[in-house]
Amino acid sequence: MTEEKKVRKRRKTSKKPSVFKEFRFEITAGSLFFLGLFLLLENLAIKETLFQLIVSGFKGITNGFIALLRGTQTLFLRFEGSDIIGFIFIVIAMTMVMHRTRVKLIKRHAELNNCPECGGELRHVHRRPHHRALSTLMHVKIRRYACKQCDFTGIRMKRHGRHG
Repeated sequence: MTEEKKVRKRRKTSKKPSVFKEFRFEITAGSLFFLGLFLLLENLAIKETLFQLIVSGFKGITNGFIALLRGTQTLFLRFEGSDIIGFIFIVIAMTMVMHRTRVKLIKRHAELNNCPECGGELRHVHRRPHHRALSTLMHVKIRRYACKQCDFTGIRMKRHGRHG
């Protein structure tokens, strides 16, 4: 293993720096010099152009915000009070079900020390994409294991922030 590290180290040191990396300071200084010279000699109205650009940008942002508020107002005026309360109850119920599902999944997959099929030793393997998605969605740590003796694979779940 130490021989591999030596080989990798030699490969990194044998690379020659690119021309841009070697002369980055000179290129930057020359570019700044010519840009400054151009700005001294040009006859463009840069201040007025920048000011108009900033003003038109702010006008666009405020017009977009006003349109968003009007659209939101129109949307809310279409709903009755009971519709909004019903929506809130549905969101609360879904949150409760997600929390209960999370607790049950963590409880079911909390322990995985040895292979349940043959009792052999487990090794950590990469998670699959659906494990990554479930980990993000349920806010849990998921680790995937495979048995060294048989073809068993399983997962272990923990709450984020808890060790053990």
